[in-house]
Amino acid sequence: MQSKKCFIKIVYTLFLGIYSIGALEIDIRANPDFLFHKVITEKEPEGIVKTAPGFTLNADVNFFNFLSVGPQFNLYWISKNTTNTGYDAQLIDAGIALSGFYIPLSRLHLRAGLAGGGYTYATKFLNTETQKEEPANYYKFWYKAFAEAGFRLSPLITLIGGVSFNTHIMESDVIRQFTPTGNRFGAHLSVQFTFNTEKTDGITVNLAQDEPIFPLFARMYKENSFGTLTILNGESAEIRNVRISFRAGDYTASEMLCGKADLIKRNQSLEIPFYADFSEAVLNFSEEGQILGEVVVTYELLGTKKTSVESVIVPSYNRNAIRWTDANALAAFISPNSAEILEMSKYFVGIARDELRSGLNRNQQFAMYLFEGTRLSGVNSIPSAETPYMMYHTDSEKIDAIQHPFQTLAFKSGDYDDVGLLYAALLESVGISTALIPLAEDFIVLFDLGISETQAGALFSSLDSLLALGDTMWIPISSAYFKEGFINSWSKGVNAVNMALYNEENFELILTNDAWSVYPPSGLSEGKQVSDKPEALIVKKEVEKELLRYISSEFGPKIAELEDRIRTEGESVSSYNSLGLLYVRAGLYDQAIAVYTKSAKLKSTTAMVNLGNIAVLQKDFKTAKTWFSNALSIDSENASAKAGLERVLVELAE
Repeated sequence: MQSKKCFIKIVYTLFLGIYSIGALEIDIRANPDFLFHKVITEKEPEGIVKTAPGFTLNADVNFFNFLSVGPQFNLYWISKNTTNTGYDAQLIDAGIALSGFYIPLSRLHLRAGLAGGGYTYATKFLNTETQKEEPANYYKFWYKAFAEAGFRLSPLITLIGGVSFNTHIMESDVIRQFTPTGNRFGAHLSVQFTFNTEKTDGITVNLAQDEPIFPLFARMYKENSFGTLTILNGESAEIRNVRISFRAGDYTASEMLCGKADLIKRNQSLEIPFYADFSEAVLNFSEEGQILGEVVVTYELLGTKKTSVESVIVPSYNRNAIRWTDANALAAFISPNSAEILEMSKYFVGIARDELRSGLNRNQQFAMYLFEGTRLSGVNSIPSAETPYMMYHTDSEKIDAIQHPFQTLAFKSGDYDDVGLLYAALLESVGISTALIPLAEDFIVLFDLGISETQAGALFSSLDSLLALGDTMWIPISSAYFKEGFINSWSKGVNAVNMALYNEENFELILTNDAWSVYPPSGLSEGKQVSDKPEALIVKKEVEKELLRYISSEFGPKIAELEDRIRTEGESVSSYNSLGLLYVRAGLYDQAIAVYTKSAKLKSTTAMVNLGNIAVLQKDFKTAKTWFSNALSIDSENASAKAGLERVLVELAE
């Protein structure tokens, strides 16, 4: 049959053309088919259902993982026993099929669609005039609807069963002898072969990063994405229950789940954020480097569990790198629990504990010992030649290099921010809260006095040198003038902040504890012992000198004023008590005792109680008992004297 050969040639040419297009998925189905048609005879005027065996061939090109289109060829043999002509016939369909398919389960394949085209009905008939057999070929249009369900033996082979409803448009009486309506039902079983014009590559993983990771923020990457992973399904079918994780040997503390998906269709990709549980090992990058890691993809392919491990390279900055996009990130450099910091702070605070003055704020005194001890260790603030603070901290596009506190201790110098962060780490290590203010030409470290504004008013002659943050008062320290000592750095810090406020400079205030909630301390340490600590006696003398400067400037004018008043106005209880209080606040206990003794001779119970309190501080409990008893002999209801005496009696009893 010429028409059949022509059709097969057209299908073959179309198939080759499709194959040459590129990466396509093609389903080939070849199957026996059966048409159930009604035949009308003289004996059966109502019609009788007959079966016509046939053959169907489909070549479907799949698009978008749910749509197929391709040629369809149907061939049916009509037995002469089922025609009124008394001759065999052939029904040949050629056309295009459009269908949609869905794979709800790994093994289940569903399809439904429409097909249509042209057909030829080829048979013979007896010419009554010539009494000869003559061929008859008729051409017209056909269409059908079909539905199928298949069981997937593998990604390549699917067993299919289906039904169809066929209609052939007829205008010939001869054809009507085959069936009076042209409508017929079909049923078929087939094997579907699925293949791809592109080679199957399994799972492919691509990593995209905007820039290398910052080792400083290693702990943050568990919750903050630093790139995008693209998972391409190059398997022979869709994959299900997909889980994607990342690991990098010693550079990760655990295998981190980055994402998961219920389904990734064939030749489709999934983009997920890239997370990692980096270990402290990444902080060993003293230079820029690369981390060789693995993306582990576990999935199911037609119910079979599979694992694909793909290597990726994660570029990394060095451990000192930072970009000033968010100044709160500086908190990550403040590692109060690193070995070097704890060693230094413990040493200096140990010196301070035996020298603390009760009249001065405790945090202030610890801060002075930490400051002066660090300065005497040789640490000094020197602008960096390569990444100067004043240039880099205002440019968020530049990668700055900031030293970790242990490095500043080792190098004995650093830029303003390096020294400031070291000082903040020392303060935090002894429980003193800190804050940071990066100014245009200075780096300010503030520490919390732990007292309210009202309490500060009783300890300081003026609050002009303090800053109120929240409910407590803070002292600002300049890092730029670190080498000039605590008092000068304090004064310069106050001036710098006031000038910035006056000029309405746009600056950030970073509360270390708040910033740690986003940027936890890196904890970087080399664990080396700090061997060049200054001698305790030298530290004491230097702090004492700074204290005298502070006392002289803070209390000197008021002390001089009261002494002058006593000389001009004569002795008075109020003047002596006020002067004694100033001496106590300044830590000058010998002078305070002398003044309070004069006031006690004037029968001042307040002076007697204060003398008793000073004696308690000096562990002289017998003298303290005498003064509290003297106060009660004058005022038996004096609550302070009662409480003091009870405490002293307990101490003496022990």
